[in-house]
Amino acid sequence: MALFNFTVAMFSSILLPFYLQDFRNYAPGVAGMIMMAYPAAMLIASPLAGSAADKMDKEIVTFVGISGIVLSQLGYLLINPHSEPWVIVVILLIQGMSMGIFQSPNNALIMETVERKYLGIAGSVNSLARNMAFVLGTSLATLILFTAMSNQLGYKVTTYLTNQPDVFLHGFHVAFYFSTFLVLVTWVLGLVRLLGRKKS
Repeated sequence: MALFNFTVAMFSSILLPFYLQDFRNYAPGVAGMIMMAYPAAMLIASPLAGSAADKMDKEIVTFVGISGIVLSQLGYLLINPHSEPWVIVVILLIQGMSMGIFQSPNNALIMETVERKYLGIAGSVNSLARNMAFVLGTSLATLILFTAMSNQLGYKVTTYLTNQPDVFLHGFHVAFYFSTFLVLVTWVLGLVRLLGRKKS
């Protein structure tokens, strides 16, 4: 679940700068301010979610977080050539808050499943999954984007096409269809874990 969710998180980090700076012609500073919504929301939500998870069912808290990530990915699919900046900020806020809500209790659940003497290796494997997700998400986002653009045009595309912005938007949406699929898999896994713990 952590691997998939952090992979999905990289899609917006990689693709939104293309949309904001190349497709919408926002200045780098403006694009950066918009993108800051994600880490700012995560910064606020993570400690609050951790505190809530200490008092509530951790599986429920993580499931709420995953559900929010699903909503954010659906939001990216609705982005069009005329989307207002505040719409993108709201989507980023939802994703950032949801990742923060998911991450803290999920880490605690991972650590609870191992004996104390194995906490180090468990933490290392968890960090490995997160780092692998950063690489995987970056690779998949760019691969899907440019493959979709190439397929639409019938020849290989390796960069943003200034004179054909609609082709980029097509690839942008195809990439987020894939990220939505990944997070839906995570949502199902979270639901199975939640129901399984309730039965036990």
